[in-house]
Amino acid sequence: MIRIRALAASAVWLLVLSAAVPAARAQVSASPAKAGDIPSAEGKFYIGGGPLLAINHIDYNLDYEGEFVKLDDFDNSWGLDFKAGYFPIKYLAVEANFAYAHKFNSSMEWNIPPVTGDADFDVRVMTFTVNAKGYPLPEGMFRPYAIAGLGYGRAKADYTVKTRFLDFDLGSDTFTGAIFRIGAGIDLFLSEQFALELEAIYNRGSGDLSDIPITQVGANALIFF
Repeated sequence: MIRIRALAASAVWLLVLSAAVPAARAQVSASPAKAGDIPSAEGKFYIGGGPLLAINHIDYNLDYEGEFVKLDDFDNSWGLDFKAGYFPIKYLAVEANFAYAHKFNSSMEWNIPPVTGDADFDVRVMTFTVNAKGYPLPEGMFRPYAIAGLGYGRAKADYTVKTRFLDFDLGSDTFTGAIFRIGAGIDLFLSEQFALELEAIYNRGSGDLSDIPITQVGANALIFF
């Protein structure tokens, strides 16, 4: 009798397992794709933006009343980065970019008659570029890339000397010119529509703007559609 009950119980378990296995297979096949299976962004547009750290390499001479003051000791700055682009093929993105570095500041003692005091120099930089981004690994979750671009850059420098009683405005300079940029980064795709981006780019201008090169390290969020 016990043996009959055991055989009956075994039969019930076999029936349950035979029903459960196909259901489990169906559930697995219906589950979303893994991150490593995310397809390339070929044929898609994207927009994005985020904060950046602007590392300065500023080195130029200020001409004040025939006296030359060397300016090469500036603090780094923060900034903002905005971009929009398109993937004509999965290995290549073409991108329009605007970047703004808020304020590089330098302070020094100023002792050029008739003004004596503490001098503050502030430099702001903005760039407009068109970039090409090459992706050797265009599919999956992690996608490194190399970037190069050309465009227009503008920097404005303001000079002020603070004395015990008054602030003296020493004027300002504006630097403009063509700008070239080169760098590398990586996109972290969390889905087909959303990615996080880390990049480091060196920017150098022509003419007077060549005295104000900067490196930007940015973190951006990208939306694809």
